[in-house]
Amino acid sequence: MSTVRWSDGQCLKDVRDLSMSPVTPPRQMTEAERAWVAGIIEGEGSFIAAQSLVIAVSMTDYDIIERLLSVTDVGTIYSLGKQKDHHRPCWRWTVKRQVHVRYLAEAVMPWLGQRRTIAAQILLDRLAELPGSRVA
Repeated sequence: MSTVRWSDGQCLKDVRDLSMSPVTPPRQMTEAERAWVAGIIEGEGSFIAAQSLVIAVSMTDYDIIERLLSVTDVGTIYSLGKQKDHHRPCWRWTVKRQVHVRYLAEAVMPWLGQRRTIAAQILLDRLAELPGSRVA
């Protein structure tokens, strides 16, 4: 267990966070779960291939963010706080471990639209280029 933290460092509550644990294989999702995760990433997520290689989903629906963590068994949940006082708090689920990023990108690609499929493939290509990458 680890702690969800707001962007200012305050603690919220304990959740499962596997980003600091020994590398374990991600949970093997069912086809329906892979399609659900793909839909969430398609609508609210990003494949980020910049200095770090990340899959991220940001939204105000904490229950959906928590379900992403539960369904995949990978990633970390962060609070992004509120943009404005009258806005709801925003949450971000991120996956940064190379083995988990690769697994998730490959698992959801069949359900992604063209633009997200291209972004996922760029991420996978960048992973494969990394020196010492565990990506085969």
